[in-house]
Amino acid sequence: MSTKKNFHYSYQKIDSYGCHVQAIVGARGIGKTFGAKKKCCKANKYFNKHFAWIRDTESACDKIRANNGADFFKDLARHWRSDFFDLSKCYIKNDIIYLNGEYAGKLLALSTYYNNKGDVFDDIDIVVLDEFIPEKIQVNRGSRARQFLNTIETIGRLRKDFKIILLANSLDLADDILDIFDIKITGFGFYVNREKDFVLHYAPNNPDYDAAHLDSISGKLLKGTQFEEQIIQNKFDEDEITFFDKRPPKCQFMCILHNDYGCCRLYERKGFIYVDHDADPSWRKEFRYVNDIRDVATYRKLMPKNQLENLRAYFQHNRVEFKNATLRKIFIEFIR
Repeated sequence: MSTKKNFHYSYQKIDSYGCHVQAIVGARGIGKTFGAKKKCCKANKYFNKHFAWIRDTESACDKIRANNGADFFKDLARHWRSDFFDLSKCYIKNDIIYLNGEYAGKLLALSTYYNNKGDVFDDIDIVVLDEFIPEKIQVNRGSRARQFLNTIETIGRLRKDFKIILLANSLDLADDILDIFDIKITGFGFYVNREKDFVLHYAPNNPDYDAAHLDSISGKLLKGTQFEEQIIQNKFDEDEITFFDKRPPKCQFMCILHNDYGCCRLYERKGFIYVDHDADPSWRKEFRYVNDIRDVATYRKLMPKNQLENLRAYFQHNRVEFKNATLRKIFIEFIR
């Protein structure tokens, strides 16, 4: 008897939080994407709801468009009876998704959101952004957070009646889309930000899936390597990064950094730098720095090269701690 049903993510618990924005991170191979497709397609069949399926780039969308979307529907074909959906009438044409020959949704690329301005999306009830956290080796141009927010603004401006589902295998605490939701992830579990109407599930693998994976050819290759925890066990790439709740006492103020991502204060104690919020933008104006001459202003000086190199050395020797992932992003972008 097949055990595939054990490898599918159940949306029941995350739905119980009642948030309009959901994110599921981790749980490789357990059917996050399949579950989202199933949710969208059932909502279309039973309630005539429509969905937008979004990928990062046009090239990622091209893979879905290939062969009229055959790969998009392939896993559904294995689990649905032909009297539920006629897969011969399920296809993608001109970025329109058809189920049983009827319009069901749209395929969109996040990176070209500007192409959708002026289009009408009032009929979209579910938005799915698949692989919203890219692999670290991927090169992404422009602010993905800006692309995401512009896309959501285009689809649902002033609306309160649609749902957003974010899916990711790759794990990066400093991802700029994840930063929008202002949560601090410390381990597997559910995290909620009611102000953002947001819930995230950092999900472990199904134990049966882990056992099957470790017994596979790829699992045997991965076992005992530096990649086992990240690829098999879904450990965050940044799990070794130290985030602090409160700065240690008697820290010495160093300076304030500014860039397009925001600003942060730096403090030093016993050979470690602590990166914290800049709560008062008028405080210590003489110690505010930028790293691009074009950003120099009355109270923002260009940081001297030797001082910038000093910050890089702290970071390279793992002697920088952060209040949260957003501040880490600001710091890293500054010292690049």
